[in-house]
This record gives sequence, C-alpha cells and structure tokens, in this order.
Amino acid sequence: MNGQADEYLQAKRQVEALVVADNVNMQKYKEGLISAIELHTSSNRLLESRISELNAKLKYYLKSNLVNYYKGESYIKE
Repeated sequence: MNGQADEYLQAKRQVEALVVADNVNMQKYKEGLISAIELHTSSNRLLESRISELNAKLKYYLKSNLVNYYKGESYIKE
C-alpha cells in the first residue's frame, strides 16, 4: 500500500509542477513567444497529469479500504 501512496504523491507533485509550467506558457503565449499549438500541448499535458493523479488517488483509496476490510472493519462507513 505504501507504493500506491508514493504513486499518488508523485502524481500530485507532477500536477503542481505542470500547473506552474502551464502558467508560464500562458504568459509566453500572451507575449507572442510560443504558438497556440505549444500552449495547447502544455495544457494537454497538465490535463493528462491531473487524470493520472485522480486515478492514483482512487487506487490508493480503494486499496486502503480493502486492507481495512481484511482487518475486520466495515467496507462501507457511515
């Protein structure tokens, strides 16, 4: 389960880095230093990393609940 937590933290860090990169690229686009295609590519990378982060978060949540279930806790918490 630690591996899944590490994967989630890695994905979270990647999103944070790509948010900064996307903001920089947006500013460059406004100044005319990069094309719309490069801006679109940067935004797509950010979107894909956010998808990966959500996927890793969901996997971590499911695996931690499964471990708790095997420990005898209820799978559905009220």
